[in-house]
Amino acid sequence: MKGDKERMVIHNIWIIAKKSGMSLFHRGYGSVEIDQHILSGFLSAINTLAETEFDQKGVDSINMGDYKFLYEHYGGLIFSVASDPTEPESAMKNLLVEIREQFFKQFEDIAWLNFIEEIIKGGIGDQFDPFDDTLDHIISEYKGEKIEDIKNKELLLELYNSSINTFIEKVMAFSKLLREDFEAHISKDIKKFVKNNEEMNKIEIHERGISFDAINLENIDFDELKSFLHEIFDGVINTGYEVLGDKPINKLIPEMYPIFARKLSDIEKLGISMPILRSLIHFFYFHSY
Repeated sequence: MKGDKERMVIHNIWIIAKKSGMSLFHRGYGSVEIDQHILSGFLSAINTLAETEFDQKGVDSINMGDYKFLYEHYGGLIFSVASDPTEPESAMKNLLVEIREQFFKQFEDIAWLNFIEEIIKGGIGDQFDPFDDTLDHIISEYKGEKIEDIKNKELLLELYNSSINTFIEKVMAFSKLLREDFEAHISKDIKKFVKNNEEMNKIEIHERGISFDAINLENIDFDELKSFLHEIFDGVINTGYEVLGDKPINKLIPEMYPIFARKLSDIEKLGISMPILRSLIHFFYFHSY
């Protein structure tokens, strides 16, 4: 389960006057030095090109090697972030919205329509420097939320990994023939569940169960991960019923209860109480009659 909590994912933030391409504000968080005026002009030019030559409403994102640039357009300004290309686009867009809202809140006294015209005529001074502290606070909160998000994903994966592989281990203990049949069924089902997700396709099936170690938790949304894991959990138990039959699996299902009972507070925190409870009750009682 890969995930480097300290790696820098946000490199630069720009606020650019849309018409002139002039940089009103720039803040760098990475180690690479960038000429803010040259790059802000480039970002603005790309946006203008999309609008005038390709009849688009502007550019939302640009991939450039080790960087991904995302845009937020509002009130004659362009808010842009340069991040790692692996950083979820939805998270970066939400970050830009937060930056934009806080920027206009902090400088709400400026008559923006007139101010934009003044920028075009005469340039800009350092009146937006006080936004440094505000932006640093926003980025700090984002990093804190990101670290918490990774911790929750690790906890979620640990819970499902333990329950899924405990169940598989108990089923595979019956016979070598059953083990091969069960493994083939699981492999087929999981490929079906995760076929459209690059990260979840890294799951490996082996004789001891399922390995999630290759998954990079930074590259998958929490709710998406939760959905995939629960689908696999349900699929593995369904496969048990198909391969082994009702009575043996009905004896195994109650053995799953203590695994989750020991982690009740974590399960509640992660919002998976009801899905797990529904699954266990459904399997046990549906196949008991």
